[in-house]
Amino acid sequence: SGGSGGSGGSGGSGGGLTLGEGTAWVHTQVRVAKIDQHQVEQLSVGMTPIQFITQRYPGDSSLQHEQDLLRHLGAVGVGYDLANQQIRTLSGGQKCRVVLATVMYQKPHVLIMDEPTNYLDLETVEALIVAIRGFGGGVVCVSHDQHFISSVCKELWLVADGGVRRLEGDFAEYRKVLSQQQKQLGKS
Repeated sequence: SGGSGGSGGSGGSGGGLTLGEGTAWVHTQVRVAKIDQHQVEQLSVGMTPIQFITQRYPGDSSLQHEQDLLRHLGAVGVGYDLANQQIRTLSGGQKCRVVLATVMYQKPHVLIMDEPTNYLDLETVEALIVAIRGFGGGVVCVSHDQHFISSVCKELWLVADGGVRRLEGDFAEYRKVLSQQQKQLGKS
C-alpha cells in the first residue's frame, strides 16, 4: 500500500519520533500520536482548554468548529465549565484530559504512550482505560502500572537484556515468572 522510509526518520505524521537506528517504513498518510508524562508541563497555563485546543486546531474559526471542540473536550471529561477556566486552575488529572483530547483530536491511527498513568488520579486512569478500549487504532504503551496494563493490553512485550520479546500469558503470569527468576538467582 505504498510507503516511505529509510534510516533516520519516517514518513507521514510520525508523532515527533525519530529513528535512532535501522530502517522504518511508514505509510505517508499514517497519523501517529504520542502521549507522555511530560506533556502536561507543556500546556499554556494562562489559556483555557478550549483556547488551547483551538490554537492547535483552528479549523475555520466558526462557532460550529468551537462547538465540535467543546464536545470533544467533554467526551474526555472536560465539560463546558472546565473548558472555559484557566488551565492553571485545573487538577493534574484534568490537565491530562486536556492533553488526551488535544492528541486524540487528530484521530491518530497509532497512539504511543510513555508512562501515561504517572501523576494521574484513579478517576483519570479509569477514564484513560475507557478511552483506549474505545480507540480504533493501534496502541503501543510503556507502563509499570499493573492495573492499567491488565486493563488495556492484549499483548505484553518485555524489553530486557538488550532485546524485546513477546510474553505469553497475562501480567499475573509475568509476575510469577519474575518471582521464579528471583528465587533462582537467590539460590545461585
